[in-house]
Amino acid sequence: MTAQPPSDADLDLLLSVIKTGEVIPVVGPDLVTAPDSNGIPMPLDQYLAPLLAERLGLKVTLAPDATISDVAIQARKAVPPLSKNVPLNIAGLLEELRIPTPEPLRNLARIRPFRFFVSLTFDGLLAHAIKEVRGGQAEPVDERAYSRKRAPKEVDLAVDFDWQKKRSTVVFHLFGRVSSEFPHLRDYVITEEDRLEWVHALQSPEQQPDRLFEQLHTKNLLFVGCRFPDWLARFAIRAAKGVEFSVARDDVMEFVADASATGEPSFTMFVDQFSESMQVFRGSASAFVDALARRWCEQHPDAPGTTPAPTPKSVRPRPTTMRSGFVFISYASEHREEAIELRATLEKDLEVWLDVDQLGAGADWEDEIRRGIAKCAVFVPLISHTAARQQNGDEYFRREWAAALDRLPFFTGIDRPFIVPVALDDVDQQTSGIPAKFWTKHFGRLDRLDSDEAMGVLKTRLISIVEKFHEQQRGHP
Repeated sequence: MTAQPPSDADLDLLLSVIKTGEVIPVVGPDLVTAPDSNGIPMPLDQYLAPLLAERLGLKVTLAPDATISDVAIQARKAVPPLSKNVPLNIAGLLEELRIPTPEPLRNLARIRPFRFFVSLTFDGLLAHAIKEVRGGQAEPVDERAYSRKRAPKEVDLAVDFDWQKKRSTVVFHLFGRVSSEFPHLRDYVITEEDRLEWVHALQSPEQQPDRLFEQLHTKNLLFVGCRFPDWLARFAIRAAKGVEFSVARDDVMEFVADASATGEPSFTMFVDQFSESMQVFRGSASAFVDALARRWCEQHPDAPGTTPAPTPKSVRPRPTTMRSGFVFISYASEHREEAIELRATLEKDLEVWLDVDQLGAGADWEDEIRRGIAKCAVFVPLISHTAARQQNGDEYFRREWAAALDRLPFFTGIDRPFIVPVALDDVDQQTSGIPAKFWTKHFGRLDRLDSDEAMGVLKTRLISIVEKFHEQQRGHP
């Protein structure tokens, strides 16, 4: 067998099987992407690698295709070892970055007969995609995760499980999942060694989720973007089938769209020699899913979710798309020019977030602001008599001030100012309309930005605060 890109006939054959509701997609990391600085999708585990290394304070040079597995290995070699800090920082990055839902996962979700998914990644993006495309209330998502720390019956499917009778869609994380409840626990696959241990545990009668494997043994399987090397591709498919490659299961097939496996001639040769029920597609997993979803939508134009949702137009850099440790500048609209000038001075040496457009408030906006303030190293409100007079409560900057003040309890005992007010005129402590806490001993205060010298003093102070922020992050991740 020579693996070929899928033709329309191949896609139609697969879709005819999918329509029966008897296909389980096994979804791997090649479909879970995040946009790089140029907006080009890259694998999430590669996108997170340099961010995780920075969080851990690792002084290492990473290869362009390095993953968090490489970073975890370096963390174990560090003196002292930083391995125990890896899970908490991965969980923190996923929470703060709010990775946009990858389009390949949204495409899978558009194919409505898919009601049961097996995920091989530790993130929750597949469940997010299903909720976005299908509507979380109309069709809830039941997310489950295998755990080596818990008994299989605690995470396995219900005894009477039948996804065709359920209103919900199931996502089963076979290699574990990051826990928002226990973010410090490393109960999911990060390194190659983890993957080996998970595969070993899943073969143990004492640790195997039996009812999950019953489903895998009796359903058609679509392995897509799993990034399996040859040996693991053979092993994983054999384990999922439940019988030898050369034994055809009754009326069920296996489909493989995985560039790592299909790119190895030894794998396709093995399949050609020992399997008659498997169809292997060559090429990018994302391109395969795109073609499959497009074909499905052409055949079912009126099905819910078949029309891609419009992509929101980005009008400014959001704070949650930036790395932790930036400077957040808050200002009244009358001081827009001063804020832009301050940003221009600072951003040569610091990351700065500034809401130039000051878009209207709303649930999403409030959430973005709070997340941004939670990620910044220092909050810089530009205060003045003009700002003080604006006290309607609807001003954007006052909501930002309130969010920053809400964060203050977390700085108890920390020797680093978080709020550094910058006065643009002779506003002082007696001025009504400026929060009293802006004047307490816990905060820095610099008067007037009316000279290069004053700008330089402020910049030096902010650089010092940001450097201390990163030092404390490394010491207390």
